[in-house]
Amino acid sequence: MTNYFRKLVFLAITLLCLNKIVFAQVGHEINKEESVDTKYTSFYHDGLKEKMLENYDKAEDYFLECVRLMPEKSEAYYELSLIYKKQSNSADAITFAKKAVKLSPTNEWFYINLADILYANNKLKEAGEVYKSIIKLNKSNSSYYYKYTDCLFKEGEVKKALKVLTDIENNFGINSEVELLKVKLLLEVREFNLAIKELNKLVKKHPDDIKYLEIMGEIYYKTNQKDKAFNVFQEIIKKDSANYNVHLYLSNYYRDIKDYGNSFIELKKAFNNSELDIDTKIQILFSYYMLSEKDTSLKKQAFELVDILEKVHPNDAKSFSMSGDFYYRDKIYDKSIEKYLRAIELDSSKYIIWEQLLIGVSDVDSINLLEKLSQRAIDLFPYQIGGYTFNAFANIRLKNYNKAEKSINEAIKYVGSNKELLLQLYSYLGDIYNNLDKHDKSDEAYENALKIDPKNIYVLNNYSYYLSIRNEHLEKAAEMSRKSNELDPNNPTYLDTYAWVLYKMKDYPEAKKWMEKAIKNGGDKDADILEHYGDILFQLGDKDKALSMWNTAKEMGGGSEYLENKIKEKRLIE
Repeated sequence: MTNYFRKLVFLAITLLCLNKIVFAQVGHEINKEESVDTKYTSFYHDGLKEKMLENYDKAEDYFLECVRLMPEKSEAYYELSLIYKKQSNSADAITFAKKAVKLSPTNEWFYINLADILYANNKLKEAGEVYKSIIKLNKSNSSYYYKYTDCLFKEGEVKKALKVLTDIENNFGINSEVELLKVKLLLEVREFNLAIKELNKLVKKHPDDIKYLEIMGEIYYKTNQKDKAFNVFQEIIKKDSANYNVHLYLSNYYRDIKDYGNSFIELKKAFNNSELDIDTKIQILFSYYMLSEKDTSLKKQAFELVDILEKVHPNDAKSFSMSGDFYYRDKIYDKSIEKYLRAIELDSSKYIIWEQLLIGVSDVDSINLLEKLSQRAIDLFPYQIGGYTFNAFANIRLKNYNKAEKSINEAIKYVGSNKELLLQLYSYLGDIYNNLDKHDKSDEAYENALKIDPKNIYVLNNYSYYLSIRNEHLEKAAEMSRKSNELDPNNPTYLDTYAWVLYKMKDYPEAKKWMEKAIKNGGDKDADILEHYGDILFQLGDKDKALSMWNTAKEMGGGSEYLENKIKEKRLIE
């Protein structure tokens, strides 16, 4: 039987008992009443026992039986309310708590239970009214006044809350807690002068407690009474020279009056205090990060603050991560890598730091380190795509194509809806499969990439070039290469590819024309392009010039594996 159905049955039975039970004899009535009272007491104590044993369903049954037997008694309603509160059944908890209060309107504990449940369920207006009733029952307990004040404040009834605080002072005497609450409420209704008046009382009463001066200085500062704020802050500094909050306010004060030197001095004092939390310092440095990029004086200050951050918080990864960000921004890559490495040494659980480290290492082209670190990132963050992509990139460069293939395929699993990244992964995969001589898979990867972006120049060029190397689908290769040259007309690499496709199609005159365009646009500095030009010239019968091109390519330190023998044997070798 569900709780809800059980309660309906008990309530129905209760109503029937009240209206329909008729006893034939007076003697029987007396015995029946005694029996009901005895049963009630027995069920009630059994319910308490089961509640203590945390058998709440059994306890509920006993207390509901009590309600059925004697619905005019309040205790069982109260106990049921406590059970429902424990079970997070707030609706029933409130219903039964209200019934208990209605039946016993002078029971303080029943009121407290109802108020607590209402407050916990954010029914603050109702809770406040209940606390108001409790105060009428017991004016000697100050905690009820405070709770009533809290309800009023959270409901936006600030003036009423202030009146209750005055009642506390009248009934229990003036104390610092009440006065501080008064200040808080006065600030809420923007009664700044009255708040200052209350604070002055507190300062006189507690001359050694600077928190009241801090609040006063903050009020003056935020209400644009900055000279008064400055005087208060100076008074605090005399008593507590290391007060970081005041140093931060003074830094802002000096900046507002354009005294940037003293502003920075005060800021450094705050940064040198280990009690000022690192997150606040990081927020300040974020501002510097944005403002100092093109301002050399601010940049110098930023690095000075970063150094202080590392010194004051040497065991916090955030110090070195922040430092690494500044060095990376200014392209001091070696230093940024050093800082990021220190950050992950202190805390290896932050993926964002790993990602920034991998970016920095790839920027300096430290491929072996990139391979090692990206593998660690994969081990630590197997569901993050970054480790796999950097690992694939590193292994491509190291010619570890099998490892690169594995990493790319793992990365594709986690790419989600990022089409741009998926395109890049497919293009890498096409290159990898080509190097592994898995040409069908290579073509499939390039086709997948072109489905995402049919005009991707990198894919169009590589796909067409590798088809030409294999002497396959040359018409398709020519079409893709033409398109890449239309999209980027003077790129020597793309011009070379188109010339080479034409060469494979045995259209040597046209191939020569396109290769000369490649050389004219910077290809004269590329050994592969010059070797290709030599091959075309050889097919056109200009063997001397072909040999000259091959020799130039060799002197440049590049070219194919056949270049040496071409020169030695003075013939075309493919």
